[in-house]
Amino acid sequence: MKYAYLILLSILINLSVIGQSIFPLKAIFFPNISQPIYKTDESVPSPVVTTIKEREIAKPSLSAGILAGIPLNNNWTIYTGINYMRTGYKYKERNLRPAIPDPIIPEKIKTVYKSENIEIPIHANRYIFQKEKIGLYAMAGPSIWFNISNKKIDRLTYIDGRTEKEKTDDLGMEFKTVNLTLSAGIGLEYKLSNKFDFFIQPMSQLSLLGISIDAPLNRDIFNFGIAFGIILK
Repeated sequence: MKYAYLILLSILINLSVIGQSIFPLKAIFFPNISQPIYKTDESVPSPVVTTIKEREIAKPSLSAGILAGIPLNNNWTIYTGINYMRTGYKYKERNLRPAIPDPIIPEKIKTVYKSENIEIPIHANRYIFQKEKIGLYAMAGPSIWFNISNKKIDRLTYIDGRTEKEKTDDLGMEFKTVNLTLSAGIGLEYKLSNKFDFFIQPMSQLSLLGISIDAPLNRDIFNFGIAFGIILK
């Protein structure tokens, strides 16, 4: 894990140097909601699928990174770079021993499934409207996700009110190392100075290949939220 972070830091520093000298550089933050989207090979009984859909819910997630822009003309710019991404989903709180009070055995459990990924996007910005300090654009394009970590976090509640948190590797499925996603959104840029623009960009992302290698009930991850950041020109 630590080597992945060192590689990410090295690439970000290199992108910063390149962006300041040649390309516009975009620092992007994307707080979002991650929602599982289900697909099955039909071997899983429909009541089981329905139960899982009812129990698994969306969770807050985050993406952040640095992108370098390649202007093609006054209307088109291609952005690529590297992002750190947290995605996943939650499992609703459920009772473990509802009819047997016991201070040793947890009464309830709530689970969060958290995945960490490195994303390399190739996104095209098409400006729809530009006037002095304001620019409106549409964004779309693919990304490659490299999965680097998967954790399961259990929050246990006991009958006396105590709570405990247990964090372990998620061994419930064999995760894909590489995934492909599509992103789309609409953004607004505002010129702060000759060197800096602020942008805000409602957007969504959908993974396409499923997060598991061979699970009969697989999940794609749908992220939606509002990205924002600064562009250094």
